[in-house]
Amino acid sequence: MTTHSYLNDQIITIDNFISCAKCHEFIEKIDNEKIARNFTNSGNFTNRRYVDNDLSQWFYKLLVNALGAPLADKLKIKRANELIMTGKYDESQEFGLHTDTGAYYDRVLAEKSNYTLLIYLNDDYDGGTTAFFDDKFNPILDIVPKKGMALLFDIDLWHQGNKVVDGTKYWIGCEIIGSFANQI
Repeated sequence: MTTHSYLNDQIITIDNFISCAKCHEFIEKIDNEKIARNFTNSGNFTNRRYVDNDLSQWFYKLLVNALGAPLADKLKIKRANELIMTGKYDESQEFGLHTDTGAYYDRVLAEKSNYTLLIYLNDDYDGGTTAFFDDKFNPILDIVPKKGMALLFDIDLWHQGNKVVDGTKYWIGCEIIGSFANQI
């Protein structure tokens, strides 16, 4: 696995994070999922969420292995949220400018959602890049998805899933829980 870091480790890509076979398995699950709930109504794409503690633990172990202990410690990564999210963008679909929810917060444990882990499951489509913006909404980085590549980014960064021009884009991901300085 090869990692690339941008913006002082606020955005990290990890090539070959999961195998092509695993990507195919997740795509089949996304296409056949009928009972999971949407995680947002603000995008014009198919999205789902479901709880899978085993899968989140697997993602966490892969992530720490790919980053290495020094970087994982620097980023204060503790675990992955068990709420798994999936996305499927057909032609002309996109997910507009937003920051992620940061849904998890525990003051007692001094933990919160710090990062989003997004794993691209295919790359046989046109468009669909993930674009990042500064606080004034100026574009700063465009990530071109690759099958099996993970994208880890600060949950507070403005970003968008650009429009798919041709084909279908699939991804799976979760929030990454980290520690914070408990200020009382």
